[in-house]
Amino acid sequence: MNQKYLQGAIAIGDSLLAKAHKNEDGYWWETMSLGADSQAEWHISESLYSGVAGIVYFFMELHKRTNDPKYREAMVEGARWLDKYCTDNKTSYYAFYTGRMGVAYLMLQLAEYFKDDTYKEKALQIVENCESFLEGDRLIDDLINGSSGAILGLLHLHAATGSEKILKKIEHFTEHLLSRAHFGKQGLYWDRSSNNITGLCGFSHGASGIGYVFLELGHYFGNQTFYWIAEQAFAYENHVYNAEYENWPDFRKGIYDEKSFKEHREQYVNGNKGFFFAAGDMSAWCHGAPGIGLSRVRAYELLKKDQYLQDLYKALSKTTKVSVDLEELNVPYVLCHGGGGNAILFLEAARVLGKPDYYQSAIKVADHALRYKEQNNIYISGYSGLRGDVSLFMGDAGIGYFYLLLADEALSGPSILKPDIAAVYQGPKEGLLDMNDSKLYQIFAEKLYPKTCEYLRSHELMEADMILSDNIVATIKADLNKAVETANNPQLTHIWRYENMKIDIDNAVASHSYNHIKRVVEVERNRALLDDGQSFLGATVMLPEGCVLTVAPLQAKQEEEDEEENYTILLPASEGLLEFPLNYFSYAVIQKFEQPKRVEEGMNEMIEEFEVSNESEIQQVKMATLNQIKEAMKQGILQLDHSAVANVDIK
Repeated sequence: MNQKYLQGAIAIGDSLLAKAHKNEDGYWWETMSLGADSQAEWHISESLYSGVAGIVYFFMELHKRTNDPKYREAMVEGARWLDKYCTDNKTSYYAFYTGRMGVAYLMLQLAEYFKDDTYKEKALQIVENCESFLEGDRLIDDLINGSSGAILGLLHLHAATGSEKILKKIEHFTEHLLSRAHFGKQGLYWDRSSNNITGLCGFSHGASGIGYVFLELGHYFGNQTFYWIAEQAFAYENHVYNAEYENWPDFRKGIYDEKSFKEHREQYVNGNKGFFFAAGDMSAWCHGAPGIGLSRVRAYELLKKDQYLQDLYKALSKTTKVSVDLEELNVPYVLCHGGGGNAILFLEAARVLGKPDYYQSAIKVADHALRYKEQNNIYISGYSGLRGDVSLFMGDAGIGYFYLLLADEALSGPSILKPDIAAVYQGPKEGLLDMNDSKLYQIFAEKLYPKTCEYLRSHELMEADMILSDNIVATIKADLNKAVETANNPQLTHIWRYENMKIDIDNAVASHSYNHIKRVVEVERNRALLDDGQSFLGATVMLPEGCVLTVAPLQAKQEEEDEEENYTILLPASEGLLEFPLNYFSYAVIQKFEQPKRVEEGMNEMIEEFEVSNESEIQQVKMATLNQIKEAMKQGILQLDHSAVANVDIK
């Protein structure tokens, strides 16, 4: 046991004890968050990430190494407070690190440490309503905040309890996660958002974290198809690896507050399009090489493929440059995005690769942290240089946890940053938990081409081999195209071409962040023009780039009833391609502006098309056309052509 690092952890533990709030419910701590203008605020949270559960977890690890009764008391009393808090405060937020699932995971760890099954019962009670996490309209799938992290917690819970109910919950969450996968140029990603250029790389927020959960699913259930999904997540990241930065790109480009909105708006108005396509270079557990390296540690451990060893070496090299070679001490050493979390990659590599030299790299980071503390008598938190937080991932408890891992002089098992599952399920598997290549092929084929698959299946024409490949999109497209050509049916051909067009339009979006702010600003400009009635008729208007006016395939029932064409407009958006049906008149009006055209000119073309001659009918068509144009502009379906209209000042 290395006493220097143990004493560093003990000093943090004693400081946390001194800051504990104590009442009849137990022990609890206030932790930091950022309020308005990036000022520190203090709040009460139950989470592993920034709440009481994380601090109790640290005290458990500290007690393991010291057997000091005061740390045991902190564990017991903190857990008692958490039990009361969770009972009194119902939630639908079951994230692993930042939500209620992490509290259940802590209870499992306490049950194992104390050999007390009452903590298992508490864990089961906590997750009883966890399916509510999958409801609502702001769903997230990442490891830290989303459904994949919930799966990780449920896997641990099932391994500890064998509960059939938990098995059903795992299946439910896994079905949800599969349904929300997106297809990159290579591989799979999740969580498309207007706050990102494209799907994120990274462990806590991106593809590698979700891939890691599929590794754990594959390991626990002995399932090769889950492993394949994990590898597709890693393939997505490796396809976009930035050799210049020696890192996987940080695709965040979000609007989080009024300040960032003003910045994005200004960049767009000034024509700085590159701002919305330039990825960042961050190296932390949450984004970049250190966290991605953790996923590759597990991938190499389970799959023994050289690709993941090479990825790991890349991650270790980048992490060394940003966390070991730096002389600057004035940095956070927290777990989420600081030296402590980064250095745990070295400990994991030393454990899995059997190379103790990596332990020395972690030692250098810890010595930097201790020296900073000695000089400043406090640690920097993970909140923009603010000091004094006590939480596990953003504050002192996490730094203390890092010291404890170093005190052991070798990592004996996975860390809280990557809580692998040791057990393997031996029972019967049904449904999605008995996943195979054919089932997954069908899921993805129906996600890409729902109407085509429906038609082929209903007419017993679905004869693909259903074999997974590294380029699953191309495989499915080739298989279905063969079936469509064999069928030689005009309706099916129309459906097939339409669904391929939708995929092409969606894939053409290079930055969801740019697409979002463009729509917001152009609607602003449209409304400014509409408020100025005098200049409206002379304005030049156009269908926005990327939007497509088309005719969707008729449904079988529509054909029987001989209904008119399915006029449709397709608009790309971060949540997926938006598909709006139009009546013929709306379609005809918008069609006039597929190329830039003055509003008045478009109105005149509508009069000609409808062949009206008397003044009353002309006025009716004019007014109907004008109203349609205005409504389309309010919705962003039409926009100003800025090469023709440069005088609409919205700055």
